[in-house]
Amino acid sequence: MTVPVPERASLLSRRGTDSSNPPPSSRESVANLISQGYDCRSGAAPSPRGRCRPHLAAVPERAVTRPATSPKPPVVLAIDPGFAKAQAWLAAALAGRVLDELSGDREADIARADVLARAAVAASPRSMIAHYAVAQVLRTQGRCREAIPEYEVILALNRNAATTLAAIGRCKLYIGAIAEVIPAQEQAIRLSPRDPNIALWYFRIGQVHQIESRTDEAILWFEKARIANMQLPFPHAHLAAAYALKGELERAAAELAEARKLGGEGSYSSISQLKFGYFEVPALRALNEKTYFAGLRKAGLREE
Repeated sequence: MTVPVPERASLLSRRGTDSSNPPPSSRESVANLISQGYDCRSGAAPSPRGRCRPHLAAVPERAVTRPATSPKPPVVLAIDPGFAKAQAWLAAALAGRVLDELSGDREADIARADVLARAAVAASPRSMIAHYAVAQVLRTQGRCREAIPEYEVILALNRNAATTLAAIGRCKLYIGAIAEVIPAQEQAIRLSPRDPNIALWYFRIGQVHQIESRTDEAILWFEKARIANMQLPFPHAHLAAAYALKGELERAAAELAEARKLGGEGSYSSISQLKFGYFEVPALRALNEKTYFAGLRKAGLREE
């Protein structure tokens, strides 16, 4: 039976670590993924079906529902180095946490995810989950041109993989093929209209409208993303920028405050913190500067 490529951690809880389908990014519920990784040998809680998963043990670093004022416990991850699927799941989870702007240590998460993903694909070169992990890591490194072929390996095996189609569309934004972004998200929505992470696809449509200075349309899609998943910080940040550009500064400040609350301590503290270098095309970087970052400055976000 063909299972669509998931964008959610719930598949892991239903099928254990046996699935070869790509895992979620954090933007795709990394907290749930990590928190399901109990070690039965240590006496911790069993997996939902009562089966032990001896290859993966984890303590949740951060649930997305954690109050912003709570301390962040350290990640404790232990896996069998030879278990490629577990390595791939963890790599994608760490990369996803970075992409979701939920990482407590961005560089450390990227570095570890890179090692895990490379090991997974070397051990299991035909694994969809391994190629997904590699693609996600490449995205965190601002290497979308290289990520697209990794995603295409998945599409060759499952052409209706909604998560992967949407991710390719996301990469098209960063490499300058902006006209291809919205159709990819719309296709993903048609394939999986009740997807629990549909908020991401709504958000990406809004981002294209924002970059192209269609502020009202951008707000519409960012609001849809916010309603679809109230735990994500970045729709609020983009709403803050959009409302500020419209002169609604009080509303913009409220959205920025909500982004900071959801993002956790130290998040959305400066413009420089948000400039990850994902955009590979100078013209698009300039458009993002004139819209998103200009709006955040108006909303009160400092430069450094």
